[in-house]
Amino acid sequence: MLYSTIVEKNEQGLQMIIEAAEKFEEGKYLNAIYDCHLSKDEVLGVTEYVREYKSKLSREHLALAKFALTFNKKYATDNNKCFDSAEKLFNRIRSTISGSKKIYKKFCRTVRKQLPPTAEQHPSVFKRSELVNNYYSEQLFGFETYDMCVQTLYKELEEFFMELIKSMALCRMIILEESAIRNNPEQCINIYNKCYDEMLNNSRMMVRTFKEHKIAPDSEMERRKKQAGSLPEFICANYHKPDISQWQIYVVKSELSKGNDMTDVEKILFGADNEELVQKARIAILHFDELEKDAHKGKHRDKHSAYCVASFMLWCGIGTTQDDKVKLFVEEYFNKTYKGDYPPVKTNAVNNAKNIMRHKPAESSLDHETFQDKIERIIDKYAPKDESSERCAVNF
Repeated sequence: MLYSTIVEKNEQGLQMIIEAAEKFEEGKYLNAIYDCHLSKDEVLGVTEYVREYKSKLSREHLALAKFALTFNKKYATDNNKCFDSAEKLFNRIRSTISGSKKIYKKFCRTVRKQLPPTAEQHPSVFKRSELVNNYYSEQLFGFETYDMCVQTLYKELEEFFMELIKSMALCRMIILEESAIRNNPEQCINIYNKCYDEMLNNSRMMVRTFKEHKIAPDSEMERRKKQAGSLPEFICANYHKPDISQWQIYVVKSELSKGNDMTDVEKILFGADNEELVQKARIAILHFDELEKDAHKGKHRDKHSAYCVASFMLWCGIGTTQDDKVKLFVEEYFNKTYKGDYPPVKTNAVNNAKNIMRHKPAESSLDHETFQDKIERIIDKYAPKDESSERCAVNF
């Protein structure tokens, strides 16, 4: 029978190796020695083989432990286009995995008879090795009936599997920690900010060069940022996704874009190159109480008109399609930028008002076109006349 030594390079593969190693015990080992008919020379050969791989395992475990100290503290990591974290870890412990495969295979029974078509033709050594067999015959006698080399091999295997479990557990710990960080926005943002500053310090010359030549690199991460629902969502979703080169380009591109004084939320909503619209929107929000005055039908209100906010949002070009960023606009942009006395407006209210104005305008309590004309008049009224002073007037 041909046995398979394939291990999928994922978390399930790690778990399979751990479970197999945890099954090692004296009774199964003695039964494997008996059933596999290993001679003294074969036992001595396996012992030397185990010692060799135990040494390699120790070296790889030390390297893995060193890798684990910094891996999850870095926002970007190389090779993630090709490998996820589990595969990356597997590639760092090649000798460990290879050694365990060969050890399990040496304790598989030799089956020469023809198997029925329904039987598994190439079972895994991690499931069919006598070292993991849960249904074994207890031997009447222990190590005293064998040469000392059999007990020596048992001790070597015991140490090997203990080290193997430690390495596999460390791999799983790294993966679980990575997942926990990705699901913890605060921690993820801290890593992002620290690594951003480090990369910026190492890329000052590149930033100056691009500024001098008035060019900006193309950044895939910038495109992802524009598609994200919010900045924290973007940061968490892209943790450990870019390689070092992509990360450097993104940092350089972000620094080059900072000259226009736009916030990250504004870049996501309006685009990094739409500074003029951002400046106008800031003026409109700064004077939104005046905008809303007498704009809607009905009695005096003590809160924002959802129709006014929705009309302004549509003026900004947000909410024209279903996947536009209405929630980001309302909660992260409008509510946080508005400095008046009204309480924050609700996203659902704005979304409903937007849908009514676009699809059932007769039911709206706001004349949409008239309000948009008023936005333009407010902007013309309060826009700084001196272009050089515009930043100071609207940057709040």
